Amino acid sequence: MNQRIRVLVVDDSEFFGTLVSGELERLYDMEVVQATGSEEALERLDDGFECIVSDYDMPGTDGIELFEMVRDRGFEMPFFLLTAAGSEEVASRAITAGIDDYFPKTSGDDQFDILGNRIKNIVTKRRTAASLERQRLLHEQLWNVTQELLTAGSHEQMCGQVCQRLVEIDRFAFTWVQTPDETTLGSAGVESVDLGSIKDRLADENADGAAWLTSTQLSLADGTERTVVTVPLEHRGERHGSLVVGSEPGVDFRESDRQSLSHLGTTIGHALAATEMRREVELFQTAVEQAETAIAITDTSGCITYANSAFYEITGYEPDSLRQSSVDRLASESFDAGDYERLWDRVTDGETVRREVVQRRRDGGQFVADLSVAPVAVEGELQRFIIVESDITELKAREQRLEVMNRVIRHNLRNDLNVVTGNISLLLSELESEEGIAHAERAQAKIEDLLDLSEKARLANRIVETTNDDEKHTEASLSAVVDAVVTDLDDQYPDATLQATVEESTPVPEGPLEICLRELVTNAIVHDEDSPEVTVSARASATHEGMVEVDIADNGPGIPKVERQTLERGHETDLEHSSSLGLWLVHWVVTFLGGELRIVDAAEDGSTVRILVPTGADD
Repeated sequence: MNQRIRVLVVDDSEFFGTLVSGELERLYDMEVVQATGSEEALERLDDGFECIVSDYDMPGTDGIELFEMVRDRGFEMPFFLLTAAGSEEVASRAITAGIDDYFPKTSGDDQFDILGNRIKNIVTKRRTAASLERQRLLHEQLWNVTQELLTAGSHEQMCGQVCQRLVEIDRFAFTWVQTPDETTLGSAGVESVDLGSIKDRLADENADGAAWLTSTQLSLADGTERTVVTVPLEHRGERHGSLVVGSEPGVDFRESDRQSLSHLGTTIGHALAATEMRREVELFQTAVEQAETAIAITDTSGCITYANSAFYEITGYEPDSLRQSSVDRLASESFDAGDYERLWDRVTDGETVRREVVQRRRDGGQFVADLSVAPVAVEGELQRFIIVESDITELKAREQRLEVMNRVIRHNLRNDLNVVTGNISLLLSELESEEGIAHAERAQAKIEDLLDLSEKARLANRIVETTNDDEKHTEASLSAVVDAVVTDLDDQYPDATLQATVEESTPVPEGPLEICLRELVTNAIVHDEDSPEVTVSARASATHEGMVEVDIADNGPGIPKVERQTLERGHETDLEHSSSLGLWLVHWVVTFLGGELRIVDAAEDGSTVRILVPTGADD
């Protein structure tokens, strides 16, 4: 729509003023208003003129002084000066003051062509510049709106912010956002209009149901004419609602306004969909975060991008400290970095892998994990691995205890009781002889062995159950625990030679470590029938921070192969089983402390057993 240029002509000569006005209207279809002096011109400044044409030589206030008064009042429209005198001094003053152009009055008709073309060119440039600036400001404000969409916490907050921002923009008087079922999510400026009436009119026009932007001219009950634009809010073909924007009275929206609102509608539709998706993601993330099962997500190289609280809890790391770290940071001697690489290869090939692995915590302690790793593909392309694992150390230990206890009941106790029964039978028939006494003593010894075996089983359960409790074991220095065990057993077995060296004393769990040392040292003594020599050496682990190593070395017959294999395998079979409960007792205790039991050397001329346990020192 072409808008006529409004011009204010100021001249104290009514004849010349009428002549100029008439020519501008006739030749250029301008809308011209006349004023016969400066005072009248100043009174008309608020009438929306885009240009002023003024005579220079007027009584009281000349044309240059009028220009300066117009500028002082904050009006920046183009100003043209006409004068009958071709004075260079006047021209110089006009240029210095900042007047747009200066024209001498002549008798020829071409002066009106020159004036009209000059007005048209300058006003057109001003309009274009103003339009571009307005469009820039509109885009800037709409950009601010889109940025706020990214931080809105809910649909209502988002739509409320959008509406408030829109009514702060020139030409937009009221606005609201509604869902497809016409629930209002946000509004602004609607207090100034009859919202119910507008909605009814839009429903009659079927504007809200359209799948594209519609513009409707409404004559409201208050007598005003409004332009109302309805913008569909869609994302990927799904309708999320409508944005409705109304104009100031008598103002129509430009095509650029409609385009900008259309783009904004696309952005809002995307933001509404994104907010809904964010809600679902947050719900899912909350569920994952609160899950008792450890869950982690990695990239395709096994580098952790997310892990929930349970994962950090079972691995002993601080929350988020493993982000961007490889999962093989948890590698142990039983399942090392190479094993993880082979695991990633299988999952990369599309396989979901589940297996039991031994992982190492931050403090150096180990635990058994039921590990499951699955590939995550998006549109057929591998993107992530998802890891789900549980700490099954206690479960595995319980399984081991059940296996061992089953073996003890089925094998050791049964065989020993058979021996006891046979000896008692002989005792009954030969009680008065020395041989009968020997049989009785032998039976008594076997009974004592059974009692000792039973006591160890009971002790193992008690230590393990205590280790599972939230209550911490009493702590003592490493040197104090070692010295106490060695001194006590030295008195108990005077024929044995016992030595102890402790390179560094640090807090350790007193009760469990004492039981382990006592069992291992006693076992080394009683299995050497000649001259048992046992050395206990303790130190901070050089390979595992926060752990201590205690070696028990003897000169005895060594640990039988079947005993070693049974412990390394972690379970017993009908054909291969341990003959005693002592090593299992130590294994259970150090395992539940987060440590390890290792047979370092098992030669025929002696053996070395090493236990690693966490220190009690604070991190």
